[in-house]
Amino acid sequence: MFTKNCKGDKVSIRQKNQWKLIYNLSDNSYELYDLKNDPKELKNIFSFEHPKFLELNALRVKKEGEPSLPHTQCN
Repeated sequence: MFTKNCKGDKVSIRQKNQWKLIYNLSDNSYELYDLKNDPKELKNIFSFEHPKFLELNALRVKKEGEPSLPHTQCN
């Protein structure tokens, strides 16, 4: 699942409710979480060499080239 937050400054990618990659557009930083073992997203395990980062980031780059990522629910 690919979403942008309400401000449009973050892109989130979830895979099978286990992995979540966040790309922060404002400072070009990343966060990677293993939601199965860290459901509260307390430990950012991002590294450029992490296999899940490589996989999910490739999906992010592909999806960003497509029109209109869905936004999360905004109040």
